[in-house]
Amino acid sequence: MTSFKSLDMNRKVKFFSSFAFLTFLTIVLSAFAFAQDAVDAPKEEGIGGLFKLVAVIFVFALVIALLLLIFKGLWKWIRFLFPSKKAIEEEQDEDRKRKLSAIMFTDMKGYSAEMGKDEEKTLKKAWRYEKALRSIIKDHHGRVVKTIGDAIMGDFDSAVNAVRSAAAIQDFLKKEDIMIRIGIHLGDVVHKAGDIFGEGVNIASRLESICEPGSIYISEDVYNQVKGKVKVNFESLGSKPLKNIESPPKVYRIGKEKK
Repeated sequence: MTSFKSLDMNRKVKFFSSFAFLTFLTIVLSAFAFAQDAVDAPKEEGIGGLFKLVAVIFVFALVIALLLLIFKGLWKWIRFLFPSKKAIEEEQDEDRKRKLSAIMFTDMKGYSAEMGKDEEKTLKKAWRYEKALRSIIKDHHGRVVKTIGDAIMGDFDSAVNAVRSAAAIQDFLKKEDIMIRIGIHLGDVVHKAGDIFGEGVNIASRLESICEPGSIYISEDVYNQVKGKVKVNFESLGSKPLKNIESPPKVYRIGKEKK
């Protein structure tokens, strides 16, 4: 909840101005009502008249406060039903956040060819693969952003968790006789409406596309974050040309887990 001290000077001025106006309006209306009542009724002196004045002021204050609450509620509904261009832009800005993320792309080897030969068997295989990936990614504090056919995109706050997740996925799928490619890149990307956009996403996708089945390819940015923190071997493959990437990163292949 926003405290009064945290408000800027303009909002404080507006608050005090509104409060002063409402106080003045309440007193004027109360005095007018009290004067009218005094004309129509016998004059009360002393403390009785004072109590009556206070009661009138209190009643008017309650009525004004109630009217203000009703007006505020109606105004919110009007702004919700007919938002201004500025409000729409602000909402879009709030929904669109830049964040450093470890992006993982996976793809199953021979998916299209297998679909042509035996669709039902391939779909069951793909569903097993997807279920395993979702579970392992979640266990490593990541999330599945979306799936496109046999391709899955994952998002992690930590490059270490992304690499550990990828290694666990490959270890599990070897037992299932499913070969997949995994590419991971660490980049500053845009998060919007649950999806992710930016060059970092493209690089992760391109790394997956050049990856050998059963392997994990990571960019140099990921390597710099995970070296010495993950018990796996790294093999430098140098800079690899990546489609539509102007400055492709140095690529590393993750080998077997260190004993």
